[in-house]
Amino acid sequence: MSTPTQRSLDYLRKQGFIANVVEQTIHFPDREHPGKMKMFKRDLFNLFDILAAAPGKGIIGVQTTSRSNQQARIQKIMGTREADIWLEAGGQIHVHGWALAGARGKRKLWEVSVHIMGRDEVASASEASDAAMNDTLFEQSILDMEEPQ
Repeated sequence: MSTPTQRSLDYLRKQGFIANVVEQTIHFPDREHPGKMKMFKRDLFNLFDILAAAPGKGIIGVQTTSRSNQQARIQKIMGTREADIWLEAGGQIHVHGWALAGARGKRKLWEVSVHIMGRDEVASASEASDAAMNDTLFEQSILDMEEPQ
């Protein structure tokens, strides 16, 4: 099964970006169970799973997740100093939400919902609303990205 990160990498590369995973997986000993390891993932600047760049399209920091968790990731980014600095430096912030979609009885295909975060959304987290989100949310079907059987 492909992960949201793998699907976002494929999506970005098909759009002409160079893209790479920038989140780290940190392993450490489990104190409660000697001999076992625990792990957690740390995003770049606590924001991004992927960095992507393309001439004429700029540099994008991407947080990628399932569509059901997309709003939580947007909320996590809102109002952070790192996001504000990233945008002020000219970077873009995209939050990818992935879901299998399709007509009943038909083959399900992966679709991505791309939320592009603006400076006003990041700078004034307390004023963010669903209306603001809907202004920048758009859907794109990835017809050639189906889940392997």
